[in-house]
Amino acid sequence: LPYCQLPKNVITRWRLDDEALIRSETVYNEYDNQGNLTLLKQANGLTETSTYYPVTGDGDDCPPDPTGFIRHLKNKTITPVTTALHRAPSLSTTYKYKTLAPFDSVSHAWHVVDTELLQEEVEGVSGILQSTQYHYIDDVADNLRHGRVASDVVTLNGHSLTTSYQYDLGPAPTPGKAPACEYLSTVVVVSSDLDAHTKSVTNETSLFNGQALLTRDDNGVEIRYVYDALQRVVSETVAPGKVSEATRQYSYVLCAQAGDQATQ
Repeated sequence: LPYCQLPKNVITRWRLDDEALIRSETVYNEYDNQGNLTLLKQANGLTETSTYYPVTGDGDDCPPDPTGFIRHLKNKTITPVTTALHRAPSLSTTYKYKTLAPFDSVSHAWHVVDTELLQEEVEGVSGILQSTQYHYIDDVADNLRHGRVASDVVTLNGHSLTTSYQYDLGPAPTPGKAPACEYLSTVVVVSSDLDAHTKSVTNETSLFNGQALLTRDDNGVEIRYVYDALQRVVSETVAPGKVSEATRQYSYVLCAQAGDQATQ
């Protein structure tokens, strides 16, 4: 079996120093010839079974892999432990993919998840619980947004929940001044077909280190974060620039000598 440098069994043991009692838990894994995880059996008996699309793809469900690998998850089934008193349903998620073009002729095209279907199975009878349809920004001339999710639509019990995404680069450079730290501003708007209410959340993320610089929830509450050179938070400011502004500050002391204790 293809287990080269991949863990087959992961055994965790606990033992008290003054007692001979030992407790152990074992997690079991199986893989295919490509190194993809096909079976995971957790210590509590729950199993996850995964299948993958072939290199040649599968019609409209998955295009052929542009790099010649078996790597795109087709289905994952979670099967709980069945006892005489309790029989929980199995949950199965099926994925379908589509291909987006690369920025240039050197890079490969890549697959993105097109649809995601969640089903449950009870005593051999399957039923659809939830489906998700993804839409992407497909514009190779826009290197900031190309390939990012434009929206996703979750359908549950005949009703849909739509989440839309808007991406912008900020701040705009000021002529004659050094550019400030660039960040990616992401606006997430959630709406439902049940009513006209929407929820909007804004996040500003540093393009330098991926840290959150500012968050704004659906109630309009803003929190701005500042970091030091080691990417540790040194301040959190609620309602920055407003009369009700409040700041929490952090300081850190590292160990310099043996016996020292780091403090925060």
